[in-house]
Amino acid sequence: MKVLFFTKIDFSAPATGGLFRKVKAQALALSRVNGWQVDLFYIQGQTAILQKHDGSEERLSFSSKRQRALYTNRGVFHIIREQGYQVLYMRHFLLNPLLVWHLWRWRKKQPDHRFILELPTYPYRPEFRDAPFSVRLQVWLDQLCFSVLPGIVDRIVTFSRLSSISGVSTIQTDNGVDPESITPVTAAPPQPPFRILGLANLNIWHGYDRMIRGMAAWKQSGPKEEIRFDIAGSGKEEQNLRDLVARLGVEDVVRFHGFIQGTALDDLIAQCHVGIASLGMHRTGVADGQTTTLKAREFAARGLPFLLGYKDHDFLSEYPFCHFVPADESAIDPLLVRAFYQEVVQKDARYFASMRADAQERLSWSAKLAPVVSYLQGN
Repeated sequence: MKVLFFTKIDFSAPATGGLFRKVKAQALALSRVNGWQVDLFYIQGQTAILQKHDGSEERLSFSSKRQRALYTNRGVFHIIREQGYQVLYMRHFLLNPLLVWHLWRWRKKQPDHRFILELPTYPYRPEFRDAPFSVRLQVWLDQLCFSVLPGIVDRIVTFSRLSSISGVSTIQTDNGVDPESITPVTAAPPQPPFRILGLANLNIWHGYDRMIRGMAAWKQSGPKEEIRFDIAGSGKEEQNLRDLVARLGVEDVVRFHGFIQGTALDDLIAQCHVGIASLGMHRTGVADGQTTTLKAREFAARGLPFLLGYKDHDFLSEYPFCHFVPADESAIDPLLVRAFYQEVVQKDARYFASMRADAQERLSWSAKLAPVVSYLQGN
């Protein structure tokens, strides 16, 4: 079976590195199915890249964003037809009438082929409420396109627990990771200080302001403990967080590291005790199991206990390495975070190894995409 994993996301920005690893891991997991040839199509700056299953690459460069947009919405279907793909697996990123028209034509000419659409978040419109008008216009067009999906899409892959979306039956699963590409923690970090880590492409749904406000309240109490909050990453919420830190006077206990990766990131994680997956999913209306985050799974694969401010089907009450906080705007008390870590250590001194083993068994993309494989194989 020939499969094309298709995404229009531009992976040229360093901050998209985590998402790029996710997409490549998904394609790799599908390629491990016997008899499947899986190619990956994505954008990098002004270049469209087709990574083929045999290790070769085809590249096409564009002179303008308009030319690139025309190709990703229309021209790419020449490759889809020429290569004879039987399955198109597309990661959703704002549909438009031109793309949907060509998808409809492809399906009409090849009615036995399959089109799978992945919705990483649903509902996702709240994420764009503060976006520029041009982006909100794209969201409006995307919503119009959803009305015709039942005649084009075979299944929607969702991380929610919805049985159908816009009249299309779903395949329910959760986010995954490729544990083998993630450097594990191999020992409990030293202390003091006790260190809490926020690691993200900073946005409102990460909710790091809740932790900063908690650090401010804790500092005002005149503590004897040493606690630090490390924030690694950049993004459109970074300046707001920096302004909040300055306004609350907690520059000495909250440190911004900016965007880091590779060995520098591994070293930072090895020095931290608890990570923050997300504390603000309620701000986009998806705190009750409608989505799952990559960060929680990356922390699990590394062996770093973490906090969640939303319901996640992979980390229910019996999972001992995750602590849930209310899905609201309350500040997070760092002493409660430290108490959670101490409880983890008391239960399992080698918690990092236990978390890693569990992630390898339950959270890999091969496990998460098994329902997709089963559907495509006719089961």
